[in-house]
Amino acid sequence: MVSGRPSAERRLDTLARRPGLKWQNAAAGEIPLWLAEMDFALAPAIRAEIQRHLQQHVLGYGAGSEAAEQALRDWLLRRHAWKLAPGLTLWLSGVTQALATALLALTRPGDRVLLCTPCYPPLWRAIEQAGCQPLAWPLRPGQGDYRLDLQTLKRLLADSHPTLLILNTPHNPTGRVFSRAELYALGALLQSSATQVVSDEIFADIVFPGQRHTPFVLAAPECAARCVTLYSASKAFNLAGLKCAALICGTPALRARFNALSPSLLGSPGILALAACRAAWNDSEPWLDRTLARLERNRHQLFSGLRSQLPLLAGQPPQGTYLAWLDTAQLGLNEDAEAFFRRRARVDVAGGAAFGADYRHFIRIAFATPGLILQHALSAMATACLPPGPGAR
Repeated sequence: MVSGRPSAERRLDTLARRPGLKWQNAAAGEIPLWLAEMDFALAPAIRAEIQRHLQQHVLGYGAGSEAAEQALRDWLLRRHAWKLAPGLTLWLSGVTQALATALLALTRPGDRVLLCTPCYPPLWRAIEQAGCQPLAWPLRPGQGDYRLDLQTLKRLLADSHPTLLILNTPHNPTGRVFSRAELYALGALLQSSATQVVSDEIFADIVFPGQRHTPFVLAAPECAARCVTLYSASKAFNLAGLKCAALICGTPALRARFNALSPSLLGSPGILALAACRAAWNDSEPWLDRTLARLERNRHQLFSGLRSQLPLLAGQPPQGTYLAWLDTAQLGLNEDAEAFFRRRARVDVAGGAAFGADYRHFIRIAFATPGLILQHALSAMATACLPPGPGAR
């Protein structure tokens, strides 16, 4: 390493050596901000618990999920005032697999499934792979945020009779944290239909000051008998690679419907995944609070930087998640925005087309990275958008 190089470049060199999809797939000198993953150190309690297993040479079969479920129940009560009854949770290898499991249990091939758009790309694929028909329910742009469009939903329920609605709160990619009142109104509307609900709440624990996450099943308890909630420590504690998620059924009768699925097909989380979740929910709350403060600083840094350096890249600070959903339409680019920023700025962002056909001029940026890296990326993107100088071709 050359002495005196800028700190951002030294930090980039360090991150580039990290194993895993995000940094190993990045080209030399490229900043990957496309993946919903944090570039921060693990919570000490999680690291210590994993090291304890390794030091004792314990990587065999786990002793069951009971301790993880108790940790989850304690966490939900403490952080979200949700008194979860025992026996309603199915443990699976990640939220995407949990969604596929819910589709398998709650739908049949040919059924229509509603999802809020823009939406996390694997949702589309999961619905199609289940043999179902995805139906877009677009969020309604408001003054600085996105809203649930209940009038459109009312029409879709009446005309299409969807079997299932996939809700996502806090919402990826817009960062909206739907309020208790909004979710209550949604539940009231669903009462007139037979539509079931899968509420993906993987970002439940990444919410900024002034907002509060409300589990859908608490806001709309009348929907509990047909509601499944997907929950995980993976986003809040950066554990996605360990593959662990909880599928929480609203009632025992709903949970019984999942008993018909083969456990051999579904699998289960490994011993390290469950141990890490226990350590996250039991012992890592102070770490999460510090991380939320860090993410809030990054959010402020990104959006103040956009206002000063790249004001035509439009967007509002998210209420939750560490994702920025930005509209490139005013930049006047003559090529795909994702390709443009990767080629001209060496910043890899998520292109909007993957989130829905109507969002081709959007990009998503994950800002859970060191502030020096975020500023380096923002400056490079701003420079890339400058008009060419005299004589440029």
